[in-house]
Amino acid sequence: MSETFSGEDVITANAYSKAILRAVAGDVAREHGNVQYFPSFESIVTTDRTLAYSRIDELHVADPAVDAVTAHFLHSFGIDRVRPHPEFNELEYIFAHEDVYDAIVSGAVRSGYEHWLAYGRNEGRSLCANDDQRPWLLDL
Repeated sequence: MSETFSGEDVITANAYSKAILRAVAGDVAREHGNVQYFPSFESIVTTDRTLAYSRIDELHVADPAVDAVTAHFLHSFGIDRVRPHPEFNELEYIFAHEDVYDAIVSGAVRSGYEHWLAYGRNEGRSLCANDDQRPWLLDL
């Protein structure tokens, strides 16, 4: 992150907005007996960055970290799940296929995973980008 719409320092603005959202979530959970707050955000930001964030751009949360937090969330509420395609990595697939990114932005598909299930597997698309495919997304 490098800019805000308010002109305020990006780190200060980000911390402030997260604090407000967390305070409101806590208030809602206290006021409603059927609501619980699950600290997924805190789980990521307090984890070693080399474990939690993608090595590709160091901005996006890495799929294994998302999987760990999601599995913990589901387990906390009595739900266990098996990931049907553990070999799939959302960010790698998008980096490998610029047209998939365009399809997500246009709303044609909701995610790279949705695209891969509907089209990419049958088309034999690679799951990983090679190094010369990655720079296009970093320029956005």
